[in-house]
Amino acid sequence: MHRQGCDGASNMSGKQKGVQTRIQAIVARAVYTHCKAHWLNLAIIHASNSMHAKNMMATVPTIAFAFDYSAKLLLRFYENLETDAMSTEEMGRKAKPAMSSRSALHASIDSNSGEVFLYNEKGEDIPP
Repeated sequence: MHRQGCDGASNMSGKQKGVQTRIQAIVARAVYTHCKAHWLNLAIIHASNSMHAKNMMATVPTIAFAFDYSAKLLLRFYENLETDAMSTEEMGRKAKPAMSSRSALHASIDSNSGEVFLYNEKGEDIPP
């Protein structure tokens, strides 16, 4: 399968003169997909229109700032956590570490290495 990721702008995704149409004219098997990074960006933009999301995004940095610069507040927070059984249990569980974006990229390339194809201007395969 051949894929091309573009944003949703008409100059990229247009069916008449868009970049995706021009690429498909050269490589007929190329499938257009809306870029996942642009999807995420659009989702964040739409979420930021929510009053709850705006309040949360304003509150989190304030709390983080307070913990960064107030040793007394941080100590009180840890003392409260120690007395709260449910929080202590949650903290005791080991969370699976998240994969870094670099290692995720390498894992994706490794697992899809058979799917990556390069073409020259004439649409001919470029050997690896």
